[in-house]
Amino acid sequence: LEELVSLQRQRLAEGGGSSLFRDAIDWSLSEPDLPWVPAFLADEIQRLGGLSTEGIFRAPGDTDAVNRARTQLELWDPAGCRGQLADACVAASLLKLWYRELPEPLIPQSVYSRALEAANSPDEAAALLKLLPPLNRLVVDHLLLFLRQFLGDPAVARATKMDAAGLAVVMAPSLLRCPSADPRVAFDCARREADFVRALLLHGAGANGTPVQDEPAEVSAAPVSAPECGDRIEGILAIKNDLPEIDEEEDSDPTTPAAE
Repeated sequence: LEELVSLQRQRLAEGGGSSLFRDAIDWSLSEPDLPWVPAFLADEIQRLGGLSTEGIFRAPGDTDAVNRARTQLELWDPAGCRGQLADACVAASLLKLWYRELPEPLIPQSVYSRALEAANSPDEAAALLKLLPPLNRLVVDHLLLFLRQFLGDPAVARATKMDAAGLAVVMAPSLLRCPSADPRVAFDCARREADFVRALLLHGAGANGTPVQDEPAEVSAAPVSAPECGDRIEGILAIKNDLPEIDEEEDSDPTTPAAE
């Protein structure tokens, strides 16, 4: 994140061809420390009708369109990327992909266990954000404020069929990354990760007591593809039935890998 923001500042300060970048990302002139990619994609999701798109963030965008748009982002060409965003689901898939491909998760591994412990305590979950590096905190706050737009209006929640619990499940892998390679551990942690993100959505900084949609939304018929969406929990569910039975007397700490 630091390298991206540093390069972003440099390009915004340059003349010549970089003016195309400045013109397309005019918001960054007032938010120079916010990485341009997630802010740009959040704006595009809204422009493309994401607030009324059924299954937004859950239904995958067209794979070819996502890859073409991603190429334009890597070229620092927001205008070219905009031309490849066929619909809000493409932009939403690309946003999730960007977060999940960060070298380090937004919630650092150093506080991962504390995040799981705070999953059922809204106050602790909100307090944990204060422990994040300043840039991580800025990006997390921006993401949470953006996602709350899908929860504050019951009409939006009815249209998207996404409540706080649904958003938390699909967006948790964008914030947290289980350090264990054991699928049994990851499966249990995925539930607690989603609980933590739900607590942030409902009670984190910036919520300001605004009523949000927290009732189970009607399940969308939109198809879900784990490889395309990158939703780790879906992949774990797919292999759960192939796992061996776990002795109930084993250590139940979900952050400790099972013995070989």
